[in-house]
Amino acid sequence: MYVANLEKRKNPFLFLRIADELNKKLKEKAIFIILGDKRDTEFFSSFLKFIEKKNYIYYLGFKKDPSDYIYGADLFIATYEKEGFGRTIVESMLLKTPVLAYSSGGLKEIIFDRLNGYLFKNKKNINKISTKAFNILENKKKTKKIVNNAYQNAVSKYSILKYKKKLNEFYKSLVN
Repeated sequence: MYVANLEKRKNPFLFLRIADELNKKLKEKAIFIILGDKRDTEFFSSFLKFIEKKNYIYYLGFKKDPSDYIYGADLFIATYEKEGFGRTIVESMLLKTPVLAYSSGGLKEIIFDRLNGYLFKNKKNINKISTKAFNILENKKKTKKIVNNAYQNAVSKYSILKYKKKLNEFYKSLVN
């Protein structure tokens, strides 16, 4: 599963290369879902050319609320190169979907490798990334523990109530 606008900084082509390699490793046929808005027509055109030959990759366009898709996914892969705060990462954690993400920007502040999700650093080593994804899918017991940690972490740090409390504290600090 991939959810992001289809633009260069979100690196959807990295997701496609990971999906390609992961699909070769899996015993059963996998389906890879991509949700996102097309921003750059030329970029999107080359993206479509790449996936039209792949009968296991489906681009479903922009979805206002992707949570049903994320909830049904076996793995959420985030290849974003420059990301401030990964809202879809936290959503995935709250929906108990395991997350594999490129270690960049705000994502490495949300995900702690093998504690509440999985990170990869070398985006050029597709084999290593796809092997990590394969292991996440195959080692269900370990993944379940990490997913539960991710859920607890997301609830304790990023829930609406937590946000309201921090915002209230911030406003009080301005007044004092």
